[in-house]
Amino acid sequence: QGGMATDDGAPAGEPGGEPGGPAAEDAEELSTDKPSQVNEKTSRDIVFTVVQRDGCQLGYASAEIRADQKVVAAAVTKDGHALQYASEALKDDREIVLQAVKQDGHAVVYASGAMRSNKAVAVASVQQDGHALVFLSPALRADRDVVLAAVAQDGHALSYAAEALRSDREVVFRALRSTGHALLFADEAFRADRAAVIEAVQSDWQALGYATPELRRDLEVLQAAVGAKPMA
Repeated sequence: QGGMATDDGAPAGEPGGEPGGPAAEDAEELSTDKPSQVNEKTSRDIVFTVVQRDGCQLGYASAEIRADQKVVAAAVTKDGHALQYASEALKDDREIVLQAVKQDGHAVVYASGAMRSNKAVAVASVQQDGHALVFLSPALRADRDVVLAAVAQDGHALSYAAEALRSDREVVFRALRSTGHALLFADEAFRADRAAVIEAVQSDWQALGYATPELRRDLEVLQAAVGAKPMA
């Protein structure tokens, strides 16, 4: 729909214009029985079809195909880690990188330096996987919006946040709602904070071990812990 036509009149990226045509049959063989047969001589149409089944097959394709925006977009949509095989120019392409990190937040590690410092890319990465915060620049690990998104997805990401944000009450409580174990990474003062400890043990009673001795004996805290279920 709206794509450029190939020599036979088929839309670009649709081998032979028919999903069941010869190119698609060849791609089926390549992507299942002989996945490593994609090589620098494999045609663009076949690679396009193959990467929709296995994005990292992009790594076997020619440099020209690895610089093809539509092929790379298809690859990273299937597997964000295919970004590592894209051309340097496409690793610096905001839309390509966003597609990759929305599929797998860890794919941000393969993006260009400029994209790893891009806030929109950062937020998309940590929304998919909070742990991706570790791959971001110090400035983004100190960005409150980015860290809030990260700890909401995975409270353990608090361990990668800038020190100042590990003292931020809203950030800490959002992390604790994800996992009580985030209390371990918060500023030490939260271990003596009854509200914070209750939030933590409601998420996972085992977080009680991070509280001060006084709060480990606190009736309200103990009642919250008793009603909690341990994290899987």
